[in-house]
Amino acid sequence: QNLLAENFVNEATITEINSRSDHIRSFFCRDFLPTTSPEGWRAQDEQLGKVYSECMGRLNSGQQHLLREAERAWIIYRDADELSARTVYTDSAVWLAAVSHLTANRMTQLSAISNSLGTSSHAENSESPVTNRTPDPSDVKTVADLKDQSKSVLLSLKEKSGNLFIAQATALKNAPDLPPTIADQLSDLDLKFRTILTKDGATKFLASASSEYLTVELLSSWSLFKRQLKTGDVADARKALAAVLGRKPKDLPPAYDVMWAFAEAWLQAYDKVAPDFESHLKKAKSFAELGKNADAIREYQAAFDIIDNSSIPPEIKKLREQSLGL
Repeated sequence: QNLLAENFVNEATITEINSRSDHIRSFFCRDFLPTTSPEGWRAQDEQLGKVYSECMGRLNSGQQHLLREAERAWIIYRDADELSARTVYTDSAVWLAAVSHLTANRMTQLSAISNSLGTSSHAENSESPVTNRTPDPSDVKTVADLKDQSKSVLLSLKEKSGNLFIAQATALKNAPDLPPTIADQLSDLDLKFRTILTKDGATKFLASASSEYLTVELLSSWSLFKRQLKTGDVADARKALAAVLGRKPKDLPPAYDVMWAFAEAWLQAYDKVAPDFESHLKKAKSFAELGKNADAIREYQAAFDIIDNSSIPPEIKKLREQSLGL
């Protein structure tokens, strides 16, 4: 909403309502259900990534942050919709079709946003007058206050967690959660920083708090990373965390640097085991299609032992029921 003119936002909202209505009718109100192959879904997901990158290239840094957060929210929405399809249908081709349908809608939205912004020089043209404006004193004070609040929360995390949170990366299923109270505080701070980023001159007067607001963003992304691993959106979990790590600021205070090193180590742990995880899933699906349920269960369990996401137990349960003739 902060990226576009009001009339465009209103039009996009109406389009989204109509798309959602069509999606519900297609997958929950009809006897004939669409299907999609894994290969078709992967190709579409790659295309979405290209459209998203093109759109990001037309925004200044503050606007990019807004779109990035919107994309994270969309991924959560997509995952929730897929989970609802999984509870109704046993055919994975239908789940993929539901995800594919939402992805197509999202590509249309991003393309419309990109086209409304004009050429890629939009980012340069919109950044220049913004960074040259004199910051409002009240905004400068707000940033200073947020920096102090963030510093307090981040140091509290380091002091309280010890080796419990900032720990050596091991098995992904043992990746620690943020302490609940601190997670809530970081989420609140992240929202406040994102609000500041919509203001004129944001990139200029946020520079004094870059270490704090980027570390807050990193730890907020860690919560998303954990949630996506558990819900089965494994590839996107990596993308979200890697995107934040790619914006690591220079000259971090030692107290923050250890938090970035923590996230980097866990991303490396992911890259080390993800191929095995995907291999076990692929074998499990192949065995299931051949009716070799015991082998399929063994492979699903091996994948679950690597990343304990919630999409695997229902598959194991279904195969066991089939083996018992239920």
